[in-house]
Amino acid sequence: GNGTFLDQWGGFGAGNGQFNLPESIAVSGDRVYVTDHVNHRVQVFTRSGDYLKQWGTNGSGIGQLNFPMGIAVSPDGLVLVLEYGNNRVQVFTEEGAPVSTIGSVGSGAGQFTGPLSVAIDAAGNVYVTEVGNHRVQKFAPAP
Repeated sequence: GNGTFLDQWGGFGAGNGQFNLPESIAVSGDRVYVTDHVNHRVQVFTRSGDYLKQWGTNGSGIGQLNFPMGIAVSPDGLVLVLEYGNNRVQVFTEEGAPVSTIGSVGSGAGQFTGPLSVAIDAAGNVYVTEVGNHRVQKFAPAP
């Protein structure tokens, strides 16, 4: 019936399939993407919870993550990961290769202070909420 428990996975830790504050989840095709906030990574699972892979290490370089929060998958399969610590959105392939970034720290157009969540509409437009600037920003589809 509606709302019937089906399955669970994970537990506290830093190993494969473990989490330290899982923040957000996105499902695309047969993959489930989870931001692992304190472990500074994205973990990828099958829909049945089997661990597949992960990407990200703590830092501010391309491909590194700093307190990832929101996650969304674009219509063309790109994975967008919002980073609270780096005040940006990083765009990855479904395999975790970095493609581009959106935003920088600040209060101007295209800048973030405390971004929390990211969503993508059917046309691929990207929406970001941010607590520091008390707003939602909309961007053209990710490159």
